[in-house]
Amino acid sequence: ARRDASRDGGQDKTTTTKEFEGYSKIWHEAAKSLRKTEEVKTTTTTKNQRRRKKGTLKREDEDEEENDSAFSKLLDEKEHIAKDAIREREKQHEKLAARKTGGGFQNLVRTTGTASDKIASNTIAVQDDAAANLKQLESLLELCEKARVKGGKRGAAQAIQALEELFKTVLLPSDRKLKYFADQNLKESNKFPHERKRLMYWYVEDYIKRCYHRFVQSLEVLSKDPLTILKEKSMKCAFGLLVNKPE
Repeated sequence: ARRDASRDGGQDKTTTTKEFEGYSKIWHEAAKSLRKTEEVKTTTTTKNQRRRKKGTLKREDEDEEENDSAFSKLLDEKEHIAKDAIREREKQHEKLAARKTGGGFQNLVRTTGTASDKIASNTIAVQDDAAANLKQLESLLELCEKARVKGGKRGAAQAIQALEELFKTVLLPSDRKLKYFADQNLKESNKFPHERKRLMYWYVEDYIKRCYHRFVQSLEVLSKDPLTILKEKSMKCAFGLLVNKPE
């Protein structure tokens, strides 16, 4: 175990490299069990808020600017904790991958392989553990966004297929839309168990939501591309995601 430099609710956090063991590698499944406790607490908080007297609303309006500044500070603090957890998750994943046969080969493929090999390798990494492989997700997105670069359309067509499968199977939940990090219940996150894990999954959710928005924008652009196969793939992908996922 090690002593975490960040503060959690005014107390030092002690974490271990086994902190994330026992949780599903599909991030939204792992976060779902943590969210149940949050929803119970949030319901109670909402009821208490409704009981406030109307006279307090005027005071709240006067303090709006001060509250925004306080929230901005809170947001930065919680993001710092979340990013620290993600960095540790990435290191843990790298160590586990190094022990497996072919772990080093996958890294070699991502740096020196062909475009098709890189797409396949990045796809496998995100499927294995999205929270630990956000950089690989970013690489796939960039292929779609750079489709208009010379020689980039073939890679974009392959990336569309890979990203569609990832968003359908491991990245997007089937029962709800995603939320931004700032829209989560950050003010009371330290009142719930496993705050560090919770914040990490909230940050991952925010990241995936933003990536999905970029992907949809890329599909819109590519659906107007003069290359028929790219146009068809983009439109079919957009339709499939619209039908299958709330997001």
